This record gives sequence, structure tokens and C-alpha cells, in this order.
Amino acid sequence: MKSNNCDQFFSVLAETWNSPVKVLLLGGSAAQVYGGARPTFDVDFETALLEKSQNWEDFEKAVQQAEEQTGIGAQFSENIDRWSQVSYLDYRDHLKKYKEYNKIKVSLLTPPYWSIGKITRYLDSDVQDMMAVFSAEKVDSFKLAKLWLQALQKSPQSTELFITKKNAVHFFESNGEKIWGPSFPKDKIMALGFV
Repeated sequence: MKSNNCDQFFSVLAETWNSPVKVLLLGGSAAQVYGGARPTFDVDFETALLEKSQNWEDFEKAVQQAEEQTGIGAQFSENIDRWSQVSYLDYRDHLKKYKEYNKIKVSLLTPPYWSIGKITRYLDSDVQDMMAVFSAEKVDSFKLAKLWLQALQKSPQSTELFITKKNAVHFFESNGEKIWGPSFPKDKIMALGFV
């Protein structure tokens, strides 16, 4: 794993926020940590305040101060499963420790769970991030496909589900061999239920 602008942001945040908090790093910043080369200038994360005395408004003020000092934008939520109509499943059971900044403990989602948000949004930057991370972390393509399908099956019906399934098909057809080489099991993956 390599450091990125999240190190600067959370180092500065830890100077003003000095009580225990858990952070789950997401998006492009997590991709950089896993080995992605695409620059990103913001930090997305899930946060859990750990003491009753802590106040969300105070935390927001500390985040704003860190944004001003670093020039790095930040977006956080108490629950990332609300960010999308596609379920993140049991994502909190699939974490990797990253770093501690004073009392701020930062973790990452394992790459397959992190990618649920990426395949749902599916911008060019998301494709770049997934290609870099899947290559660097040697993600198993068949297990990844099964996880994406499980996320779709566990989500309430919506237009976004059909779009996400199309995104997954396009991603595997366009990038499968680039990431996993000529042995990429495209037919086996498609037979899982994508088409």
C-alpha cells in the first residue's frame, strides 16, 4: 500500500479532533492506497463516533477546518449503505486496517467490496480505479462477479440495478482480458446470471 492525500488530510484533522473515531476510507483515495495512479483531490469516508460526548456538528467543523488547511475536499457519512440503491452487503465485516492518526483509526474495504460503489457509479475514473486496484491486488474475477451479483440480488428493485448489471457486463467484456489475461473466464462469469 502507498500513501496518498488522505495522509495529509487525516494528519491535519487529528490535530483538532482528538477523541476516538473510526474511519472507513472509500473512493479514489482508497484506490490510491491500493496502488492506483489516478490523482484524486478529495477524501470520501464513513465515520463512526465512538463516545457519547462526541457531537456531529463539532466533527463537521473539524472536517471543514482540515479541508481549508489542506485544500482537500471531504465527504463523509455515518452509513455508506445509504449512498446507493445497490447494497454493500456485510461490508463492515470486510475491512483492512490502514493507519492511525492520533485517535483517528482508518480502515479500507477489501477491494471487491470497495468496488461495489465503483461499478454502480461507473464513471471513466471508476473504471481506471478498478483496473488499477484489481491488477495490483490480484482480485479473483470469478469471486468478484459473484459478489457483484449478490449485491444486486440483496438490493431493492430499482432502475439502478439494471444499469449496474449492464455496467458489470461492459466492464468484464471491455477490460477482463486486460486485467486478468487470456485465461479470463468471461463465458463462465456471464453464465452466473449477467446475461
